[in-house]
Amino acid sequence: MRFGRKTSLGIDICEDRISAALLRQHAGQIKLVKSAAADVPKGAIINGNIADPAALGAAIRQMLAKNRIRRQPAAVSLVAKPVLTQIIELPDDMPGNLGQFINAEIKHSPVLAGREAYYDSCGLGKPAPEGPARVFVVATSYDKVSMLLKTMNFAGIDTDSIEIDISAAIRALHASKIANTYDRNLLFALIRGSIMTLCVFRKGRFDFIRYIDLGQDVNDPDKCIARCESEFSAVIQFYDIEVESAANTRWEFAVALDSMRIEPNDLEFSLQKKFGVEAHVCSPSNPGGEMVIEQTDSANLASISAAGLAMKRFDIAGAGIKIDLMPSEVREMKASKRLMLLTANVAAGILLLMLIVAGVVRFKLAKIDRPAPDSQGVNPVSNMELLLKQNNLIAAKIAELSAKRDKITEIFEGDNTSDWGGILDDIRQRTPVALCITRLSCPGALSFEVEGQSLSYKAVHLFADMLGRSEFVESATVASTNRNRRVEGLIAYTINCILADNKGLTADVDG
Repeated sequence: MRFGRKTSLGIDICEDRISAALLRQHAGQIKLVKSAAADVPKGAIINGNIADPAALGAAIRQMLAKNRIRRQPAAVSLVAKPVLTQIIELPDDMPGNLGQFINAEIKHSPVLAGREAYYDSCGLGKPAPEGPARVFVVATSYDKVSMLLKTMNFAGIDTDSIEIDISAAIRALHASKIANTYDRNLLFALIRGSIMTLCVFRKGRFDFIRYIDLGQDVNDPDKCIARCESEFSAVIQFYDIEVESAANTRWEFAVALDSMRIEPNDLEFSLQKKFGVEAHVCSPSNPGGEMVIEQTDSANLASISAAGLAMKRFDIAGAGIKIDLMPSEVREMKASKRLMLLTANVAAGILLLMLIVAGVVRFKLAKIDRPAPDSQGVNPVSNMELLLKQNNLIAAKIAELSAKRDKITEIFEGDNTSDWGGILDDIRQRTPVALCITRLSCPGALSFEVEGQSLSYKAVHLFADMLGRSEFVESATVASTNRNRRVEGLIAYTINCILADNKGLTADVDG
């Protein structure tokens, strides 16, 4: 048994590649014990958004199985476009409700105009004693987050947290490249797929962020390096004009290179030659920092973002950027399930203990009440009555089993379902994470009803819409929704479904 060790899994998904990192922390050291990489299936991600969660989930499952990585709760990178990342300065007369203020700012942004936004934020403090307080906000549409959670359900992964790729990369390299830069400005870049993210840490504080689409330049190493030089120069010029004079500022570069098209040494040499400053370029084969690589399969090396995602469980400092887009209602449901499981286990343990105690008591009583040997006479009349009683009990049991057998035969003879297992599996796959099913019944020959509890009305109507799209279901409608009077926040629902022709069930099944 290994004491003091724990593992953590991070899964990074970008437009063309999936990467996973399994880390182990022991005695203050972090080791990359296993990693995996695979191509995104064609059509699974379109324009930066998940289009086929089933195909993408299957690819993740196969990738982990091929590399013998056990499925466990994992931190996952956000797959969504558009994403709003913004540093917001708070006014001096800040209203009491910070959430309402951030919501108003998001609504004014053209990035998420007309969409149901979902966001998380973290405070950045004041860049100067006389300056305003600031918050870092990351927002996207809620359906993008739901699609990612659905993908991970198909992969058999319990999603522990959802982060943007840049915050994960910052966590992975914070100790070696970002910490202790209080006497200079650090320009940090993440190149992942065709997207380059630029951040500035001004005197050790997170101060600036910008996303840049490199487009086709990423496929040509020379053009990509030239584009990096141009974008780096634009950021430095902005700070020289808008923030502080370059004459009083010392700069340093750090680049996390998750793209396999650029040679790290070439980019590092070009940046140092162009700007005359210290530059560090890290790649999956040479991540830097405190992480030690235990395996050497270069084809399956984990991205730096995947490693940073896995580090979250180890409470590794990440420059104070604490963003997690995991929906609160999903967390609450997971906590409720864990509590229910714990309660069931405790109840089972108590029941087992009671059975053991009852067995011991019965054994002791049997020993006390056992008659003496000379009093155990044989009474033929009593024996005959006992045999008749046992015969009646056996006959009644046979009649009961025969009736059940006839009922089962009737069910299977009247079943015109070609794939009932497929129907149930289809219902399971289409069930949103924000609701659960408590009862499934068939009141008619070609219909069935689904009853359960949900965290929101939206999840109920989404479930009905998903059922209506099934090849086994002709139509699905929400029959009723009522708030649970016993548990605040839960909604009881009933959905009526009409089975498609030759897909129905004529027997009454209630469970």
